[in-house]
Amino acid sequence: MNALSGSALRWIAVSSAGAAAALFAAAATLGLLVPGDDGVDAREIAFLAAFLTYALVGGAVAWHRPANPVGWLLLATGLVVMLSAALDGYAYYAIVHRREALPAGVWARWAQSWLFALAWNLGTTLPLLLFPDGRLPSRRWRWVVGVTTAAIVLDTVAVALMPGPMGDTVPRPNPVGVAAAEGVLTTVDEAVFWLCGTVTIVGVAAVVIRWRAATGAARERLAWLGLGCLVALGLLGLDLSLDAVGLGELSGIPLVLALAVLPVSVAVAILRAGLFDVQRLFTRGIVYAGLTVAIVGSYAVSVAVTPALVGESAGTAAALVATALAAVLLSGVRDRAQSAVGRALFGERDRPYRVLSTLGAVPPGMVDDMVTLLRRSLRLPYVAVRLADRPRLVESGAPTGDVEEFPLPQHGGSLLVARRDPADEFTAAERLLLADAARQVALAGELQAARERLVRAREQERLRLRRDLHDGLGPVLGAVTLRLDVLRAHVPESDEEGRSEVDKAKQELRAALRDVRRLIDGLRPPALDETGLRAALTEQASALLRAPVTYTVDCPADARPAGPAAQAAIYRIVVEALTNAARHSGAGHVAVTVRLTGADLVATVTDDGRGRDGRPDGIGLSSMRERAAELGGFCEVTSRPGEGVTVHASVPREDR
Repeated sequence: MNALSGSALRWIAVSSAGAAAALFAAAATLGLLVPGDDGVDAREIAFLAAFLTYALVGGAVAWHRPANPVGWLLLATGLVVMLSAALDGYAYYAIVHRREALPAGVWARWAQSWLFALAWNLGTTLPLLLFPDGRLPSRRWRWVVGVTTAAIVLDTVAVALMPGPMGDTVPRPNPVGVAAAEGVLTTVDEAVFWLCGTVTIVGVAAVVIRWRAATGAARERLAWLGLGCLVALGLLGLDLSLDAVGLGELSGIPLVLALAVLPVSVAVAILRAGLFDVQRLFTRGIVYAGLTVAIVGSYAVSVAVTPALVGESAGTAAALVATALAAVLLSGVRDRAQSAVGRALFGERDRPYRVLSTLGAVPPGMVDDMVTLLRRSLRLPYVAVRLADRPRLVESGAPTGDVEEFPLPQHGGSLLVARRDPADEFTAAERLLLADAARQVALAGELQAARERLVRAREQERLRLRRDLHDGLGPVLGAVTLRLDVLRAHVPESDEEGRSEVDKAKQELRAALRDVRRLIDGLRPPALDETGLRAALTEQASALLRAPVTYTVDCPADARPAGPAAQAAIYRIVVEALTNAARHSGAGHVAVTVRLTGADLVATVTDDGRGRDGRPDGIGLSSMRERAAELGGFCEVTSRPGEGVTVHASVPREDR
């Protein structure tokens, strides 16, 4: 596709969609030409029109997003189904109505058989794997696409060579069937059927995984597909129910609508994802569908099982009484289902003491964790806290609409909370809960601020002690060592005891000097004050990363405005990340980037190694997070197997 211009691709999309519409008209016309019961009826034409939706919607997506393969896959599926239907209509007309007077009727039936298999396998597998942007979830999924494509081709060939009669109504032998390979071809067809079904389930799982991890527009697109699947499942359930209640003449209509809903939802997801708040509708659709299934299922079980337990001879009245009793006993299932729906939509808002006790269990001063926990406990899209002595917001989630502010006059600052939906106001009970939670978060913020002041004061004191020891005590001890050398020169050689005492004093003094140097180095990394942050990190990278591993260090020449505490924290975090990369990653290249922003000192360490492979956090990762958190910053470690590890840390500047 990259070799074609955008206008050429749009012309192909429009032409293909037009061809699909023409083939649909041809198939319907040929079916209507067959008289009597052998012809097609309105239901069959409607069923065919549902598949035409794939071609029309795919053409629209390919027109607006020619680089997205999802649109082309939908277009190809609809076009091949229309071609298959037209060939089937021609074959039926030629063989039955014209009594094989028209040529190539059998060959049309043959082509129809494998074309429909190709379209079905294609449309139910690859679009799900590539939705919504045409890219796979990761490079690890490439083999899935390769195996699926090979299986589709193999099954198409197997159906084309399958011996025996083609079709049910007017069977004709396959003109190219291979009778000797019938067993193998049947096995291949069945294996590919189950394989494609598995890929469909895996594709749905991939969409769910993407939706859970996505944010913003990507989440909106995935929610549209989820909403389409919910509607389609509801219509399929309705179609099955029509036969059960004696309305079989209406069955098929919901099925047609279900087939058409899916491509339409895909098109809206790709072209008009922000049409309205689909995430809210999708989420509530899931929980209410679960509630409906639980309630209807519980009562259906009570109605079906109780008469059997009572017995047929007990009479109608006894069966009704027993059924009512069972329904009452099963009402607890309904209550639990309703409670589950409430928690899924609103979190623990009906259990305020549980929310507050959960916040109180967070270690003192961990404001970031408290904000995240509050958002998750109440199912809120966005929570942030603004404290008087903090240069930046502490936030969790992303604002999706109106943000309401809960002031903290006694502590300074405010709690910012986004509504679950712009139309949903917080209840009075929720406002009281949020006000109490805001005060609790503010107290934690004050503890965090006090902790930061202690850490920064500790680092300043360490810096002062280091300078005093380095510039004061160290030179004094060195001078005393020289005086002892002079003293020893004046001791007569005959005075062996005197010389021995001087030598012992020199050894003890040298040991004391080594202890002082060890104390100096332990107070702060010496390279930070001697050569600066950039040179210190470059020296550590050179020492830890040996050939053939390469590295780059991008750091400002002067990071002193960030303050000694911020520099020390970033230095230790980066050194720990380099140590982990050298020991565990198997990387070929490691990149270190340090930036001095308006309010923070930010560092990122990225390697191209094997990733963490699900290993639990060790002491090193925990210490990195703690070093950043004790200064009011954060440290995040992200990794995917086979795609390396990224460590991102940020701590506030002391001068801001």
